[in-house]
Amino acid sequence: MSEPIIHVIPEQYYGGGGPRVKMVKPAVGVAGRPSAPRKLSRTTLFIIVAGILFLITVGGAGWYFTRGLRAPTSALEAPPPPPEVSAPEAPAVEAPSALVTPEVSPIPAEPETPTPTPTQPEPFADTDQDGLTESEERLYQSDPVRPDMDNDGFLDGHEVINLYNPAGIAPEKLEAAGLAKQYSRETGAYNLLIPARWQAAPSPEDQNAVFVSDEGGKRIFELRVIDNAGRLSLEDWYQSQRLAVSGTPKPWVTNKSGLTGLTSADEAKAYFAGRSSIYEIMFAEGQNPAEYKTTFGTMLNSFMVR
Repeated sequence: MSEPIIHVIPEQYYGGGGPRVKMVKPAVGVAGRPSAPRKLSRTTLFIIVAGILFLITVGGAGWYFTRGLRAPTSALEAPPPPPEVSAPEAPAVEAPSALVTPEVSPIPAEPETPTPTPTQPEPFADTDQDGLTESEERLYQSDPVRPDMDNDGFLDGHEVINLYNPAGIAPEKLEAAGLAKQYSRETGAYNLLIPARWQAAPSPEDQNAVFVSDEGGKRIFELRVIDNAGRLSLEDWYQSQRLAVSGTPKPWVTNKSGLTGLTSADEAKAYFAGRSSIYEIMFAEGQNPAEYKTTFGTMLNSFMVR
């Protein structure tokens, strides 16, 4: 708590007296030249101008920023409503008087693909190129796709034409292997090998014969005995028959029995000479020589005259 302040009355006011008033006389001015007014310095003038500019700037800024507060806020105008869009009228669709069912053609059924039948090689084809046709491979029981069944270095066709079994491990004759058989004619005094499966049909009127396959009795070869009363050599007889025999003959090498023969130009006929007969061995009419060409050579190579 602060101490109390005590006020003392000044001494001049004691005794009821007031303060003494000293009268001062105004000084009398001396008339003379008036003094020139004082000029403001450049610094002072610059400060005054700067101050005035500052006040103007501050005042202008204040007015700019506060004018928005003083102006009444105008209400935002609502955007105009969008124009009404009228929906397009749907075109009128005429109902058909009656439903028409279109005619539907039946779908044709796919033809059944026939199962391919495995093709058999042609009977005169030689698949393995061993000199034996498909028909001959069957006759001599050899493999149509193996050209050398016994692996002895000789083709199967070469062995057959030389009267050997193409499948024999050791050298074995066709007759011993049961693949060929002898056909002989006592009246004609001749004999030769034919396939074991075939049959011979001798003529009852002469010495001729026909050799028939085991497949449907097909005639394959024919053998004819021709009279050679003049006992001409084979070459002379052949030339004498040139009107009936066409083409230039080909000499046949000596066969296994030592006989030398001739073949026709088309190699479909062969001729051998006996004492008083000429033997003609040929393919039957209508038979393709290519089917049994090696068998033909086997018969010629085995032909004998007694």
